[in-house]
Amino acid sequence: MTEESSSLEEVFRIKFQGTLNLTKEDNFDTIMGRLQALSKPNLILFDNLLSNEDFNKIKPLNVNFDILITTRVKLDSQNIVNLETLDDKDAKKFFLSIYKTSENIDDVLEFLDNHPLFINLTAYSLNEEYIDLDELKASIANREVTKIDSKDDKTFKEHLQKTFNQQFQDEKNEELKVLLQILALFPAIEIEFEMLKQIIADKKLKVKLQKLVARGWLSKKDNSYKLHQIIKTFILTSYPVEYEDIIFVLENIGNYIDPEDSALIASQLSDYIPIIDSLLVLFKNKGDEPIAKILDSSTYLYYSLGEYNNSLKMQKESLKIRERLYDDKSVLIAKNYALLGVIYDAKGEYSKAEPLYEKALKIREEILGESHSDTATSYNNLASLYKSQGEYSKAEAFYKKALKIHKEILGENHPYTAKSYAHLGLFYKKKKICDKAKEYLEKAIASVEELEYSDISLIKLERWLREVEKSILKEKKANFNKKGRYCVES
Repeated sequence: MTEESSSLEEVFRIKFQGTLNLTKEDNFDTIMGRLQALSKPNLILFDNLLSNEDFNKIKPLNVNFDILITTRVKLDSQNIVNLETLDDKDAKKFFLSIYKTSENIDDVLEFLDNHPLFINLTAYSLNEEYIDLDELKASIANREVTKIDSKDDKTFKEHLQKTFNQQFQDEKNEELKVLLQILALFPAIEIEFEMLKQIIADKKLKVKLQKLVARGWLSKKDNSYKLHQIIKTFILTSYPVEYEDIIFVLENIGNYIDPEDSALIASQLSDYIPIIDSLLVLFKNKGDEPIAKILDSSTYLYYSLGEYNNSLKMQKESLKIRERLYDDKSVLIAKNYALLGVIYDAKGEYSKAEPLYEKALKIREEILGESHSDTATSYNNLASLYKSQGEYSKAEAFYKKALKIHKEILGENHPYTAKSYAHLGLFYKKKKICDKAKEYLEKAIASVEELEYSDISLIKLERWLREVEKSILKEKKANFNKKGRYCVES
């Protein structure tokens, strides 16, 4: 708001002449008094404040104004808060105070994460026509915003360097630097500590995160942490981590969100999607097994949300990687075939699902043998497919083979065994063979009740059992009526 050729008093008179109905007799103290009388909330920007003297003159406005200052001067005050971000309303007001436009700038402000320094640089770059709004949005989409020129002939990258580089270099704790480099790989969103703990697997993670918050690198809200978009950009452009140093991150995610892990509860894992997507944008071209594994994880997460096309895309990319890495008889490729089959099955494209299931089964039987959990999974997959197509004798045979394997190698109280019981229970329910349906559903319920956790819904199993029991009672009553026998209350 200040101009190098004008005093602070002159600038105030010019800016507030009409708003405050100023006369020649009104001095600076009068202007300040009228401003202090305005009702809250108010935001006032001082761009390139020139001196501590001017700062002391405007401090009284802190009563009813949020004061935003850009300056090259080190201000002498113990009461200054270095503002990290503005709220949405003030960020837009700040941006439009520099660059007037009627176009939607929400996506620009979202990228800048409402950071006042970079709102200032961006808006001035637009105002001085170093770049137009369409070019800016394209630069953001193409991740080239660091190349944009700003008002003092410096690019964003140079401003990033000036703002953060010395602080990063002065940091003596190398572990904190490495953690920052890892966090820069994730989206600039609030991430729950438990997720970060699972992904990074560092016993001292909580302490390190708190230190980064204290140093101003991270923000914390409740039990979530966020790396600012601007800082993320700085780290990625100036201090990118080597891929070999973060493979463990990919492996932690891939091992944790394994589609074949029966203990997973998909509804609690959808927040991993933006993290995996961010990692894939950066490293998918590496095309190795860790990338294939997080593509499998992404497949599972999208599938659990019913987003089958996204799930299919992820799994096809995973298969492509493994076909290049392994021969046709790899159990990992069998996993790809099986997952693709599951997706096509869910989409009702049975003619595409069946050959994929059969390929997976063939590999598993040859390499793992018939008495293996993965082989049993293939039996279950084919059984479900045949049931959907009305081929009940085939379905029943495969369901029983899967159950036999799971009972023998995993025992009664295992999620896979419980699922096998449930599959057979529902199969017989559909076939209206109620006594067998009741038998297997009761076994499924008993198995689930013994487990600490399971993705099998006990509520659904109990509901299905009640439906079967009602059918049995109805059938018995019908049989009694046919024979002329009736139940009589005693």
